[in-house]
Amino acid sequence: MKPHLSQKNVLASIGVLLMASMPQWTLMPAWLTAVSLAIIGWRVAALRYGWRPVPLWLRVILAFLMLALVVYSYGLFWGRRAGAAMLTMMLSAKLMETYRIRDARLLVSMCLFLAAAQFFFFREIYMLLYVVAVVIGAVVTLQWLQRDDAEQTSLSEPEIESPPLSDTVRSAIRMLVIALPLAALLFFLFPRLGSPFWGMPEDALDGKTGLSDTMSPGSIQSLFLDDSPAFRVTFDGPLPPPAERYWRGPVLWGYDGINWSPNNPGYRTRAPDRLPDPQPDSYRYTVQLEPHERRWLFALDYPTATPPGSGVSSDYMLFSYEPVVSVKSYQVVSEPRFTADPEIRASFRSLALGYPEHLNLRSQAWIAELRQQYSVDQELINAVLRHFNESQFFYSLTPPLLGRNRVDEFLFETREGYCEHYASTFTLLMRMAGIPARVVTGYQGGFYNRNANYLLVKQSDAHAWSEVWLDGLGWQRVDPTAAVAPQRIRQNIADTLGGKRTWYDFAWVRSVRNSIDVIQHQWNQWIISFDAKKQGLLVGKLGLPFPDQAILVVLLLLLGLVTGALVRPLIRSFNLKREQDVALKLYRRFRKRLARLGVRSGPQDTPGELIGRAVLQLPERTAALQKIGDLYLRSRYGSQPHLLEDLRTALNAL
Repeated sequence: MKPHLSQKNVLASIGVLLMASMPQWTLMPAWLTAVSLAIIGWRVAALRYGWRPVPLWLRVILAFLMLALVVYSYGLFWGRRAGAAMLTMMLSAKLMETYRIRDARLLVSMCLFLAAAQFFFFREIYMLLYVVAVVIGAVVTLQWLQRDDAEQTSLSEPEIESPPLSDTVRSAIRMLVIALPLAALLFFLFPRLGSPFWGMPEDALDGKTGLSDTMSPGSIQSLFLDDSPAFRVTFDGPLPPPAERYWRGPVLWGYDGINWSPNNPGYRTRAPDRLPDPQPDSYRYTVQLEPHERRWLFALDYPTATPPGSGVSSDYMLFSYEPVVSVKSYQVVSEPRFTADPEIRASFRSLALGYPEHLNLRSQAWIAELRQQYSVDQELINAVLRHFNESQFFYSLTPPLLGRNRVDEFLFETREGYCEHYASTFTLLMRMAGIPARVVTGYQGGFYNRNANYLLVKQSDAHAWSEVWLDGLGWQRVDPTAAVAPQRIRQNIADTLGGKRTWYDFAWVRSVRNSIDVIQHQWNQWIISFDAKKQGLLVGKLGLPFPDQAILVVLLLLLGLVTGALVRPLIRSFNLKREQDVALKLYRRFRKRLARLGVRSGPQDTPGELIGRAVLQLPERTAALQKIGDLYLRSRYGSQPHLLEDLRTALNAL
């Protein structure tokens, strides 16, 4: 008979599956998560009420149905997201037929792959703790499965009561600690691809939460609660002042009355007329960008050159040739005093002056009247900024909803908004006045981590501002938000608006999170973004030239042998207790054989009580039984280990 699963091991297998699936459930569509949870719920109910396994034909239908749901959700079934979702659904389906130890072993082992796959999507260091927890849970469950298998394939009577959970967990942790040196060698020395494994590209990217290449009311405001890192910056020299910490992202030209969009399909293939020349006091820095699955990069105005694998658009946005699907580090030199486009092309002028003329008629009349007072462009700009500063305008996270004529309603009625409201309104007013203008989105500010000397820029630092083109001066940055809330530029957004964003949003909590971010910074630098180049630098520190794959394999084998020799004593000590208890192992076998002969016993029975009961039930074997009992007591308690072979021989003869 095939070994069957005990109730404890069914629940343990379900627990491992739950742990491995939880992060993936947050990424999958709701209906896939619901199907996965429904199957797990069914298996728990089947365990509770003793239901039989689902028929094979129904399992096949459900498997194809789940395949169809994955294809419907992702449009395909390859790639990181679709592949991880497919693995989650198939493991849930496997649970329907997990009634044997063999099936449970396969399920628990595959859960390890599912847990490791979460590094494709979550690269925070706490994910390491999660994966370690899943591995420990899986190893503990596999130990239980192995113990049940050994007992059921020998005799139906259990040998002794199972060891406590704490002992099994300690055993699992010991095994992981012993395997750690070899795992570290494989990580650092196994031949690498040109890019980190966790950044393998996929054909379909759905984008992560973060800055978008379009802007509408509420799009940037929605990032206010998101304190996850956007990127980190390490400067070679002093930090720029807060007023110059504008991290340039997508540049928006087109406006349809609601949304702003690039509306410039050739901006990636058309480079600027020229880039600035680096100066001795230009800003030199390295950006460690978190993956956002889009192509744009972030830099201060204006990059003097393009990092490898990237380019500069005609509106001076730095972009990558491939989507950023892994932590990306790049070096930039920026020259903020550069005059961008002192002469504007006719096509760009037309884009920068366009707006829906049938909307916002009150604003058009107001700016036309103001234009008559200020014929000089810079004077008009200053007048509009003064209007924002001196009138009752408010910087708010919860502005009122706007209707069809958004600029009119904002300018003359609500006067309350977030940065996108001010940037959008100001840019449109400039266009109405005949001044070329565009919206720039990105990030502003950042937290300086003194512990590791880098600037941490979060998603909540997302910002929008305007650029106007002035004759002879080129594109000039104008931030209308600074006219309403100048403290937004000098400090972080949470302190600017005041109050708590969430129940745990305390200043000291933010300070602690910002300070310990240095751990994540190092994790990204040395683990997540560890690629072939960094591998070569690491090996170079050992005095070896930049290795090819053959050298790495030889080095890995040599160090593996050395590591094995050093770890061997740990393995020996791990098994020492078991090796010293040979007499106890033989006694357990003796109990099993007696159980097969009809002599039942419990863990509370002493050897003498067991032998006495066996002699009563098996009088014809009295001599053999008494001999086994005598050899066991003398070998284990009488300090006569040389009798172990005699005990083994007597037991085999029983």
